[in-house]
Amino acid sequence: MKSQWQCLFENLGQWQGSFTSMSIAGESIEEIPSLLILEALGEEHARITLTRESPKHPQPLVMDFTSLGANLLFFETGAFCQGSMQYAPTSPFGVEFGLIHRDRRFRLLAMYNAESALETFTIMREQRVGSDAPEQPPLQVEDLLGCWQGSAMTLYPDGRNPNAFTTELTIAQSGSTLTQTLQ
Repeated sequence: MKSQWQCLFENLGQWQGSFTSMSIAGESIEEIPSLLILEALGEEHARITLTRESPKHPQPLVMDFTSLGANLLFFETGAFCQGSMQYAPTSPFGVEFGLIHRDRRFRLLAMYNAESALETFTIMREQRVGSDAPEQPPLQVEDLLGCWQGSAMTLYPDGRNPNAFTTELTIAQSGSTLTQTLQ
């Protein structure tokens, strides 16, 4: 299995896209063009530079990484998840999920308020600069219906061996009701 650093480095490059803020009802609130650059500065050293074209973010955000904490876990494809290691019922918190497929990335940031209710979420769609990876058209409910087979992996922050297993998701529609069955 790759090291966490090797998995992080699957995301190297310049990623152009946008941050789309959404209401909890799924309505688009704001879309901000972005450029994220992830560069390796050594075997266990990386820098992220995020530029957003918005008056709210006039300066680029620059973060250097020389260690990877247990709150950020990478999969072999470069996909990742990060969030608080402890749940505090009186503090706001957020989680981020990142998926990568060739020269496309999709990230989701969900923010919860102090009452643990979903407050906002932000979708980040990105394409590696210089690639011609097409953006997929928006999904319709009909595109999701049927039986989906896949694989899943659980990563542990304490370094235990990952747990891999197969999955099957069935999505059915009856009138205006969708039913999901996961095995």
